[in-house]
Amino acid sequence: MLRRAFTLVEMLVSLATVAVIAGAIMSTMVVAARSLPAAGDRTDRATSARRALAQLTAEVALASEVASLSASSIEFTHPDVDGDKSPDLIRYEWGGKAGDGLVRTQNGVPTTLLDGLADFSLVATTRDARIEGAGSSELGAEQLLASFDDDHTSELPLGLTDAQAQYVRPLLPSNATHFAVTRVEVRARRGGSTAAVLNAAIHADSNGPALLALQSSTLTASGAKGTSGLFPATFPVPVELPAGTGVWIVISSTLGTSDALCAKSPVANGLQKAASGTKVLATLTWTQRPEGSLRYKLYGMVRRPTDLQVTRVDAIRVALAIDQSSETHSGGTVLHAAPRLMSVPPLDLLPVKVDDAIPIDLKVSAESGPPGGGVG
Repeated sequence: MLRRAFTLVEMLVSLATVAVIAGAIMSTMVVAARSLPAAGDRTDRATSARRALAQLTAEVALASEVASLSASSIEFTHPDVDGDKSPDLIRYEWGGKAGDGLVRTQNGVPTTLLDGLADFSLVATTRDARIEGAGSSELGAEQLLASFDDDHTSELPLGLTDAQAQYVRPLLPSNATHFAVTRVEVRARRGGSTAAVLNAAIHADSNGPALLALQSSTLTASGAKGTSGLFPATFPVPVELPAGTGVWIVISSTLGTSDALCAKSPVANGLQKAASGTKVLATLTWTQRPEGSLRYKLYGMVRRPTDLQVTRVDAIRVALAIDQSSETHSGGTVLHAAPRLMSVPPLDLLPVKVDDAIPIDLKVSAESGPPGGGVG
């Protein structure tokens, strides 16, 4: 029995139909293949990620100052990146959302190191620190600046034509810049037939008390007549003087007479000297009296720099993912200079004590895990 064969037309139609179907399948496969990154491309991006991490950590390790720091950026001063013998300002920043690139900016010139990152995170270990004497200059609390209160005494007259003076140069801390006299106490004995009104003044040194007083106040007698007691005087407007400056305490009487008591013991330290003044017409003529000192206590405030409280950055750790399906690349470094953080630390910084171990891996590595996973 004879079978019916395909005609030439039927064969051509069948071949054309198969060709159309095969072409459609091939096109679909080509489009699908192009939509997937090649194995070589993924390797190149992983290499670029490791290279970017290595560059970031190497530069941050030498930072001399950190200007700002957050979970997605760090800006710092590098001693010299480009070899021009001057510091460079460098910033690494990720935009904050999947697809944004990692941008490195040096002295205002940006360069994209990595395109289209899926995730990026930066964690820092910080600590509170203090820089001695680096803060603002402030006046401290009132303190005793100088005193001489030997109980061996002899009397010196105080009247309308007589005055007594005592030179004082306070010994201040080495970092003091100024001092201000707030009050003085002088031992004196009330005497005479008329109640005495005594005046205490602070004068600059000019081979004796300068003509004009820097500040003055009335002495208030706390001792009874015939009894030695303290006469305190408070200066409401202290005048600041440079450290190393000496001043004169001048005691005079504006009403009646009294007796000031002077220690007989000589003063050998060279910081104190006394003088007696005699009123001639409208001026006082001073006579140096180096053999003794008035009994006094001088109080005041000292100006010196305060300590500066700062935040130091000890280490950082960085993690990034080049796409949603890839492993997380991470690395970290210790900042050799533990530089000062200039801006207020954000909430994602981790304060640690100076002696605590810094939990970072100093080697740049690729680790398995979800994008943006924690960095230990």
